[in-house]
Amino acid sequence: MYECLQFGCLASATDVLRLLSTSASTEEDRYIETSPLPTMHFQKTLFRLPLPLLEKTLKRYLEALEPVSTSPEDFERTKEILADTKTKKLLRSKFMGYVYLGNG
Repeated sequence: MYECLQFGCLASATDVLRLLSTSASTEEDRYIETSPLPTMHFQKTLFRLPLPLLEKTLKRYLEALEPVSTSPEDFERTKEILADTKTKKLLRSKFMGYVYLGNG
């Protein structure tokens, strides 16, 4: 099984999990490095990133959606919905509410 992983052939997910679980002798050995500080310890000292403009976000969303869209009609309908002023106002209010709640 290890040879298979080493030489790049496919292995089942259970084989990979079994290999990973048996390679570590203790729970601590499964981590690269342990830390006495909690993960989010410095979160409040990090710089806040600015919220991108909604129009820019919608444009990037459409650019990402176009190649994976199931049909041209669905994609065009999505563009129409996102171009609608009411939709933009609704999205903007939801995003700004999310940010003001301290979740963003």
